[in-house]
Amino acid sequence: MTIKDIAAELGLSFQAVSQALNPRKNTSHVSEATRKRVEETARRMGYRGHQAARMLRSGRSGLLGVLIFDHPHQVMHYRLHHILAEIHAAGYRPFVHLADTRQNSGAMDGCLAMLDANVEGVLFVDPIGFPEESPVEKLLECQIPVISIGSHQWSGITSYQADRKHGFYALTRHLLQAGCRSLVLLKADTNKRYRRFFRRFMNDMTAGFHQAVREADGEFGLIEARVQTVEFGMDREETEGLPIHPIHRSGYVGMLELLAKDNLPDALLCQADCWALGALRACYESGIQIPTNLLLTGFNDEPGGSVGPPPLTTIAQPHAEIARRAIADVVSQIQGGKIPPPGEVVTVPGFLIERASSKRITKPSKRMTKRPRKTPSLP
Repeated sequence: MTIKDIAAELGLSFQAVSQALNPRKNTSHVSEATRKRVEETARRMGYRGHQAARMLRSGRSGLLGVLIFDHPHQVMHYRLHHILAEIHAAGYRPFVHLADTRQNSGAMDGCLAMLDANVEGVLFVDPIGFPEESPVEKLLECQIPVISIGSHQWSGITSYQADRKHGFYALTRHLLQAGCRSLVLLKADTNKRYRRFFRRFMNDMTAGFHQAVREADGEFGLIEARVQTVEFGMDREETEGLPIHPIHRSGYVGMLELLAKDNLPDALLCQADCWALGALRACYESGIQIPTNLLLTGFNDEPGGSVGPPPLTTIAQPHAEIARRAIADVVSQIQGGKIPPPGEVVTVPGFLIERASSKRITKPSKRMTKRPRKTPSLP
């Protein structure tokens, strides 16, 4: 089955059918109605394009590379869903490669796979744990546009990510308006491997937290606000006897360490929803009732957080908008558009989702309150 067969079936020219089946923004001269007729007929007749022949004719693969990293956070899957949808909407096809974060060569292997596939642009999705610049430099040397989504690790490329400063400002402000006067921000104390990945995250969330507290000091009176760090445990393997999944372990341990100090704040802001779920587990085991004894928030709007009990207040990341803007940037560069300054970080604000975990049932105390009962020992 060839394009000529489809053209004869529909009474169209060879060129019209070719453009309908190989759309590019600003280059297709067939109407939307004709394009749909051609696509439906191609499916019915069993047509399958010959990619190698198309590349020889045009010198272009029509592929956008997507290099994803295999850490277990659910948020990555939702980000990937929107990225793939935007790639198809732009008239390209995705070439997806999974980088093994357990190997130092994982990013380099992925970049070499992109070069072998002759991709026209590359998107790094949540790159983590690879401090070397060489994987990105390999692509840039070949004049392939590269964009990072979800983190800012390499200095030579543009990064699109959720605005964590805005998000934690909104969360802190929400808790202060709910009557909280003592707040703790729980964040990662990272090792050298992950420091570059989390540096921007940590700085932004801390800045938003402190800004909201400073602005509210005169409005609400004396506010006690502090930051507590806990060892980042995402790279821990799940082993027999571990009381909780590794992605929840940091929040779980951080909550137990907070409880061991024999006092509770009015509210705890967690770095991510998975941390907040770990903290929720520690509270359950310790007899702490959320939100009666403690208000709790997360970040990311992961599906598990909406279930509870209680459902988790959080900031929803703008995955669709981030994907749209990042793909538009890559396509613009492919088509000869303006190249952004190296290392530019584009932040996109999310939105607050208020749920039961931050709706105070009893009036908060003006001072730190004692925990209801003795907490279990750390695992």
